[in-house]
Amino acid sequence: MAGRGTRATATDFNNIQSTVSSVMGLGSGQTGYGQAVASSPVAAGSVISTTQWTNIRSDMSKARQHQTNVAVVELLLELLTATCALQSLKEQPQQLYLLT
Repeated sequence: MAGRGTRATATDFNNIQSTVSSVMGLGSGQTGYGQAVASSPVAAGSVISTTQWTNIRSDMSKARQHQTNVAVVELLLELLTATCALQSLKEQPQQLYLLT
């Protein structure tokens, strides 16, 4: 399994892709959202392309959005806003009084 400082193998990628596909796609029995899946398995020993990474990330983001009803973009915007506010307070602590 891939970890920090190591390379992801086709097996690692395909395990994740299979799980995402069973959640987002047709699945089996009572599972699967029935949606089109952008990602696909990769061949053993091949280099995983940027497009393949982008597609699997997109599939995972769509699954998360479906489960939480919150778009990833909204989460990133909230995080960016909070980070900017904290940085501003760090640089100018007197602004803290204006917020309370």
